[in-house]
Amino acid sequence: MKKKSCFIALIALAFTVLVGSLTTPIFSQTVLPKYYSLITGFCLNSNDKGDVYGSMCNDANNQKWNEKPVSSDAFTFTNQETGQCLDSNRKGKVYTSKCNDSDNQKWVKPNDHSVTFKNVATNQCLDNDKKGNVYTLKCNGGEYQKWERI
Repeated sequence: MKKKSCFIALIALAFTVLVGSLTTPIFSQTVLPKYYSLITGFCLNSNDKGDVYGSMCNDANNQKWNEKPVSSDAFTFTNQETGQCLDSNRKGKVYTSKCNDSDNQKWVKPNDHSVTFKNVATNQCLDNDKKGNVYTLKCNGGEYQKWERI
């Protein structure tokens, strides 16, 4: 009788494992974050042309960014849709381009509690306005330079 009970328990365990494996996806996809402007309510977007802009948040891949560490304090943002990196120049233009490991594509958070992003090459912070424009300006601690990772 003990052998029959053990056999039934073993079958039940095998069935549970089998059913559990059928409900678990074979390939799990990492959910990348979006970056939301606290003052405008827009999410950071990019397109195939390299334009960067703010628009209403949605579930599109052009609003999802991979934050990849490149040093102890710097990181790059890679757009999931385009595969290009967030880039900036000294004139304050923000765009995406092919990832190239330049300082123009590296960003830091001025302190651990900051929700601002400062460009390593220009020392300017990622900024935006209520029209959906995204650019960099001298870091000023203003509300338009604050972003939340969602």
